Order: sequence, then structure tokens, then C-alpha cells
Amino acid sequence: MSLIRLIFWGIIVYLVVKFFKGVFNISSAYNKKSLEKETPVKQSKYLVKKEDVIEAHFEEIKAQKTDNSKDNS
Repeated sequence: MSLIRLIFWGIIVYLVVKFFKGVFNISSAYNKKSLEKETPVKQSKYLVKKEDVIEAHFEEIKAQKTDNSKDNS
């Protein structure tokens, strides 16, 4: 009978701990969301100035037939 009580109390303690961890995680997630709303401006992790950015124009590469390379392999 004492083994059944031990298992029962172990399950009760496990459920209580799980419950409090869940409540703590929900409350900490709520606090994180409220802190994010207070800081609307995100800073980039890179220190690149706008004047250092260069606009580039790209050309499409056209496929060329190279029969010689296929024959050698």
C-alpha cells in the first residue's frame, strides 16, 4: 500500500511542478512581448552605413554549348 501512495504523491508533485513551470513560462513570455512593444526601432547587427552600400546591376549568364567538355568526361 505504501508503494501506491509513493507513486500517487510522485505523480501529484510532478503535475504541480509542471503547472508552475507552465505558468512561469507564460508570464515571462508576456513580459518579453511587452518589452518588445516598447522598443519599436530595431537596430541592425551589422554596422553598415547607407552611403557604403553600392547599387549593382546584374546580367543574366547565357548557357553556351561546350561539347568538348562532355566528350572528355
